[in-house]
Amino acid sequence: MARHTKEAPAKSRRALSVRSVRIEFPHENEVLSGRHYTLSIAAPAACLDVSVCIDQGEWRACRESLGLWWFDWEGFDAGEHSAVARVRMAEGTVLLSETRIFFASTGDSRAGS
Repeated sequence: MARHTKEAPAKSRRALSVRSVRIEFPHENEVLSGRHYTLSIAAPAACLDVSVCIDQGEWRACRESLGLWWFDWEGFDAGEHSAVARVRMAEGTVLLSETRIFFASTGDSRAGS
């Protein structure tokens, strides 16, 4: 019985440490230049899938590679944008990241002249 008591706390600590999702890139208030950008998302290794919602639009599937999840974004307008990442875990739990605010520039140096 003591063996089961010892194992339970270790499992609980491990489960809590992997229960988060965060947008790695872009950083908060980062200014993106150009018309293409790849968002990077850190998620628990045991997750089923990851998706991202940009500017309160539809949830879009991300791809996994090198231990992170990625979303290739293109065709966006200049200005302020927001993103939220969502993770689905095997037991049905859904995790959401904090909202990330960032900005995009078209890269046109003539703008505003």
